[in-house]
Amino acid sequence: MEYRFWPSFQKDLKKIRQKNLKEKVIEGIEAVKRDPLSGDGKAGDLAGFSTYEFHVAGVSYRIRYVYYEEFDELVFILVDSRESFYSRSRRLFASVKRLMG
Repeated sequence: MEYRFWPSFQKDLKKIRQKNLKEKVIEGIEAVKRDPLSGDGKAGDLAGFSTYEFHVAGVSYRIRYVYYEEFDELVFILVDSRESFYSRSRRLFASVKRLMG
């Protein structure tokens, strides 16, 4: 399986300073790579995306990704706390839709 990180995901990773949070993100990436279909699929305006959820120090975090089964390709989109995760996901998805026409 091929996988890649969108620029938004790369920026999110760079911003993480807490060692235990960064370790959990890496564990999440590895878990998704092992089984990309295990994530929580989304509906509505976020259809096609999946989410991996984890917690650090009582805070809920999410990893947004998309798995293209027909190409066996996994794309990590963003990682953030649940608090701002969904608004960022919608903004990012809207900008991608505008770019694609």
